[in-house]
Amino acid sequence: MVPLQAMPLHVPCRIVAVHGNPCVSLRVRELGLIPGTHCTVERRAPFGGPLEVMLDRRTVAVRPTPDVVIMVEPLVEPVVEPVVAT
Repeated sequence: MVPLQAMPLHVPCRIVAVHGNPCVSLRVRELGLIPGTHCTVERRAPFGGPLEVMLDRRTVAVRPTPDVVIMVEPLVEPVVEPVVAT
């Protein structure tokens, strides 16, 4: 499990948990970021700005904050190119 803001772009993942301040966690869940939902980080603003997250066929902007942490797990393993010694 990794925080949503640590996910690479365009890698499908599944939300595992939403931790933090109860009021902020509720608002995040109201936006559709609930455990079990599949999502993808589409864009990332510079300097720690908001993330554009694709949920089904809609996008949601989420600003990373210490008040709430969205934990996700990738749905596909990253492809590692084999090193060829010459």
